[in-house]
Amino acid sequence: MDNTVRPLTFADAFYLATLGGGRYFGKVGSFLPGYEFDALAVDDSGVKSVRRLTVTERMAYQECACRIVGKYVRGRKLM
Repeated sequence: MDNTVRPLTFADAFYLATLGGGRYFGKVGSFLPGYEFDALAVDDSGVKSVRRLTVTERMAYQECACRIVGKYVRGRKLM
């Protein structure tokens, strides 16, 4: 075990899963102008929590309690 390396924070992990990872593939992974719009629209009304979650936390912790209601690739709705 290497104690000189700090663990990833939630913010670090979220960045790597979105904008940071998306940079490898081009202009994806962000809602910033000029980026491709690839997204899942979900109904997360089934997500239960003992406290109010931020949008980012809901995305990360929702597990299987949500239902995909739309898929978008390059801004085009697939479903």
